[in-house]
Amino acid sequence: MPKLSNAALRLTTGALILNSGIGKLSMDEATYGYLKGMASAGVPQVAKLSDKQFGKALAVSETALGAALLTPFVSPKLAGLGLTAFSGGLLSMYFGIDSMTEKDGIRPTQEGTAMAKDVVLLGAGLALLFSSKKK
Repeated sequence: MPKLSNAALRLTTGALILNSGIGKLSMDEATYGYLKGMASAGVPQVAKLSDKQFGKALAVSETALGAALLTPFVSPKLAGLGLTAFSGGLLSMYFGIDSMTEKDGIRPTQEGTAMAKDVVLLGAGLALLFSSKKK
């Protein structure tokens, strides 16, 4: 039986990410383009994809990650690795857009507050990744 702390991390983050991914499956190409523009601030290689390619890849990736986090037989370390990588990508975007942070480059501006929550996803991913096996 998984640890209760792992289950709490997986349920909350998994539900959030799964819902986000499912919502992105039916977005229009212009919205995918907007998301791609933001993402390319953190990962410039994203700009090479078409808007539709990026949007569909993002939607499927988020949906798969959310489902993996909610699936009990996926190991906490594997789920944590996926969540850590995903949140790292989100944070690279946050730090790559100057208007998201104050002059110190760390604290969020009003515009960046919504994205600053991604640091919580990083913490949850790292907690799962480094969790010990139940003995």
